[in-house]
Amino acid sequence: MKMKTTILSIGLLFISYFAHATEVSLKTSIIVEEKFITIGDLFNITGKNATKRIAMSPRPGQFATYDARWLYHIARKNGVDWKPFNLNTRAIVERASQQISVEQVHEFLKIELKNKGAPEAFELTTSGRLRQIHVAANQPPTLSVEYLSYEPTTKRFIASLAAPARDPEALRFRVAGKVHKLTEIPVVDRNLTRGQLIRPEHIELITIRESKIRRDTILTQEEIIGMATKRVIRAGFPIRTSQIMRPLLVEKGDLVTIKLTTSSMRLTTQGKSLVSGSQGETIQVKNIQSKQVVEAKVIGKNEVAVFTFGEKILREGK
Repeated sequence: MKMKTTILSIGLLFISYFAHATEVSLKTSIIVEEKFITIGDLFNITGKNATKRIAMSPRPGQFATYDARWLYHIARKNGVDWKPFNLNTRAIVERASQQISVEQVHEFLKIELKNKGAPEAFELTTSGRLRQIHVAANQPPTLSVEYLSYEPTTKRFIASLAAPARDPEALRFRVAGKVHKLTEIPVVDRNLTRGQLIRPEHIELITIRESKIRRDTILTQEEIIGMATKRVIRAGFPIRTSQIMRPLLVEKGDLVTIKLTTSSMRLTTQGKSLVSGSQGETIQVKNIQSKQVVEAKVIGKNEVAVFTFGEKILREGK
């Protein structure tokens, strides 16, 4: 009798074990790739019933949440032996996706806009908030243009795009924005103090929007190499014509050679500069001997030339 009881207990244990082993459970966090959700996506079952479609999948990259009532209804309808643990039971289904970034959309649009007459070098801004695009994981992450309008005068565009490209069920979205032409300008790569000579090694090129360039902005390296700074120039900022000057060849207080050359004579005397001046500028200098002040043109390092009417002054100084 005791042996029969033991055998019966063991049998009950085996029955309990296999019953537990074959119990259907719910998958609570699911990632699908196809357009439809199947029974097998939600429950751990196998066989022909597992491939039965029960709902549309969410769009790529999106989620759908199914509550206990809906899940229980689906289980009963399809002969699945499952009951929710409580009313808080739920399953979250995510559609797997590949992403097309905002930068990729911009690069794609740049190519298409160039074909419509946009500048060779430009950047674009879009109105509204353009987000990354999701396409199904089993589809190519491509784009196609369904409509594109570009107005060269205003630099504005409107586009209708589809992803993936040329797919009847593609996600279609509208993008509007503006093209900003870019240009290269020279800047200094370090802060320069007043009076410094600008050398080639000080210069680097940056790319900025053409609309941000002022009328007096320096556009080429040749315009600034060898020039001197009138005031501090900050690194990385556009340089304006008012910030540079020709290097000073005469400093205020310097002793200078005053020259007068005519067809019949050449006269020189010594003077003292009353102001600083660079090549070609007219400055005031005082004849050291005569103490008279004349206007003279800077022609070299500490050298000035007076106008013809200064001949008398030079003679008086000799």
